Amino acid sequence: MLGLNKNEPEKKETFFALQIDLDRVKSAIWTVEGDQSRVLSLGEVVSWAKEEELLEAVDSSLSSAVEKLASAEETLPPQKIIFGLSSDWVSENKISPEKTEILKKISQKLELKPLGFVVIPEAIAHWLKKQEGVPPNAVLVGLSPKKISVSLMEVGRVLESNLVVRSENLGADLTEGLSRFTKEGPFPARVLLYDHEEKLEEARQELINWPWQEEKINFLHLPKIEILAADFDIKSIVLASASQVAEVKGLEEISPTAPVVTAPVMTGKEPVDQPAETLEEEPLAETKPVQPPVRPEAVWGFVKDQDITEVKAETLQETEAEEETIAPEEKPQKEPFLKKPDFVFLKEKLSWGKAAGKIHWPSLAFLKGLTAKRGLPIFLLTGLVLLTLLGGLGALYWFLPRAQITLKVKPQALERDFVVELDPSLTSVDKENLVLPAKEIEALIEDSKEKATTGVKLVGEKAKGKVTIYNRTSKERTFASGTEIAGPNDLVFTLNGSVTVASESAGSDYVKIPGKAEVEVTAVEIGSEGNLASGSEFTIGNLAKSDFVAKNESSFAEGSSREIQAVDKADQDQLLTDLLKELEQKAIEQLQGKLSLGQKLIEASLATEVEQKVFDQKVGEEANKVSLSLKIKATALIFNETEFKQLAEEEIRDLVPSDFDYDPGKTEISFEPQKTSKKDVFSFKAFFKADLTPKLDLAAVKRNLLGKKPAIGKTYLSNLPHVVSFEAQIRPRLPESLVTFPRVLNRIKIEVKLE
Repeated sequence: MLGLNKNEPEKKETFFALQIDLDRVKSAIWTVEGDQSRVLSLGEVVSWAKEEELLEAVDSSLSSAVEKLASAEETLPPQKIIFGLSSDWVSENKISPEKTEILKKISQKLELKPLGFVVIPEAIAHWLKKQEGVPPNAVLVGLSPKKISVSLMEVGRVLESNLVVRSENLGADLTEGLSRFTKEGPFPARVLLYDHEEKLEEARQELINWPWQEEKINFLHLPKIEILAADFDIKSIVLASASQVAEVKGLEEISPTAPVVTAPVMTGKEPVDQPAETLEEEPLAETKPVQPPVRPEAVWGFVKDQDITEVKAETLQETEAEEETIAPEEKPQKEPFLKKPDFVFLKEKLSWGKAAGKIHWPSLAFLKGLTAKRGLPIFLLTGLVLLTLLGGLGALYWFLPRAQITLKVKPQALERDFVVELDPSLTSVDKENLVLPAKEIEALIEDSKEKATTGVKLVGEKAKGKVTIYNRTSKERTFASGTEIAGPNDLVFTLNGSVTVASESAGSDYVKIPGKAEVEVTAVEIGSEGNLASGSEFTIGNLAKSDFVAKNESSFAEGSSREIQAVDKADQDQLLTDLLKELEQKAIEQLQGKLSLGQKLIEASLATEVEQKVFDQKVGEEANKVSLSLKIKATALIFNETEFKQLAEEEIRDLVPSDFDYDPGKTEISFEPQKTSKKDVFSFKAFFKADLTPKLDLAAVKRNLLGKKPAIGKTYLSNLPHVVSFEAQIRPRLPESLVTFPRVLNRIKIEVKLE
């Protein structure tokens, strides 16, 4: 029997870490064991180029991580994810809105709960700081085929990050990235390369051989180039994330990481002291210890720090518990047509007998003695008093009762639609053709609005240098200024001035010597790509290389490029659309304010004309924001609502049944614009909906109820046309055998209500 009651070991919760870099994704599955974060498996590195390919790449990488997860692991499948993002996805510690939508789509499609995000360079800086024991100073360089990410790290913190379009010369690209930093003073003399590509050692050698002193980059001394392990970035994200999910002190890896080319393997032993950046007021929850909130708030279809299905289950249980504590309601007893009166007070005064309706009068024996002693007058006086009392009781029985009756009737809905035209040229209503006179009013509205620019423009300097043109023909040739020559990689340059190249000549031993001439050239496009090395060959126009060729004796220089935020045509168009919509709404409000009593504005007839439009920035100009000042003239048609209702009433009255009443004041009216071929005439379809009230002759109802027994009154009221239910109360309460409806007409009150 041993072991039969042994509890199964509790499975550990696991998490996904997803790194979205410039053009590739990496992933890992990790968990927390005690005070250590443990990487359970690493996913494949998958490339992506377009946004449509990103979701497929993420799915592929996460799937490979799940496949590599050891089957013996007592773990739960990962349901939560933390993102490691490139610096260009984040601005001012917040994910840009368009990138937020991408992450939202990833989370929803893969059914994962997002916990937060970290920026890749900052996560690497955190781990380096803990590994080395001191806040490091370095330049982090992330490589990809098309771009490089350059981050400046000082005292363990990432101060700035830039993206540079990659050329054939990595040294020139890094130089350009460093030149964009706003930092004044020398850069750290340590460059750390990280990525998953196989050519990191070639990149390292290229940067070691780069003439930094000639490039005038201010390093403390000649920089030392180092390579981080291939999985250093994704594991940095894991450690930074784990330090916020739980109190971890280090990272336990699956297996020892391969050594760095120029530095030892970097594995975290201590928790990161600076928290990962989290999204404020974005659809991602903070990466902090999960605690059940008092009132969970919905985020992207999730509940902050808690799965939505759990919240629904708890809510359901609470609801069921509440239902169990509520005692079932007793079914109310059906009330009779008239409520039976309570005669307790009469029984106390008049001593009713046990048999209903039988009164035990006081003994009259004393009258005999009274008559014998005092004579007939006293007897007659007593009889008169009794007759007066009985007469008073009869009068009360006749005049005192009152009845309150409530009749509930069901209204009949009447709906009708017809086309009405508004003609500004008319002065009176054309009832036959359903045309109303209209009036045009106008208003001038102006305002300004600005928006952030979304355009990107490449600016910089063009590469310059000198080439020598060789002429292997027998004729002298002159090349005009602006002549294009093509170099390596289809780079195009133009001659800065005209040049004449002599024909070839005969040398010693009859060896022909080509004519040559030197001329300055400038690249057609900006960028460091034009900084060609010496000895490059160029073709001239469409001339054969065997006849004419150009070469540069020294390398080209001064070429550089950078991306700036600029005004795009789409920015101006969107700003104009948004501001015009706002001004149209303001125009409607202003025109409404000009209406007199009884006038109605047709908003659908609103027409606008731009009077003035001024943008403060032109398309292509460098700017973070663009502003627009706009002035419009708005016109719309108005009509007299009373005339319209009179016209509509005449159309509707013929449709009202004779046994119903129509109240024009309770008619619902709506409009729908219609197209018309008539010039300057606005047409719209009018929809009418009215509740018709059944006609009831209340005076006749009262007369027919006078003095009737409740049973007879019930039958009569039940047969009234259009009455669906009723309620009647008769006061004061009398014995059932004595109850009738009042015998006086004004003691009956009838109220009609709609069902």
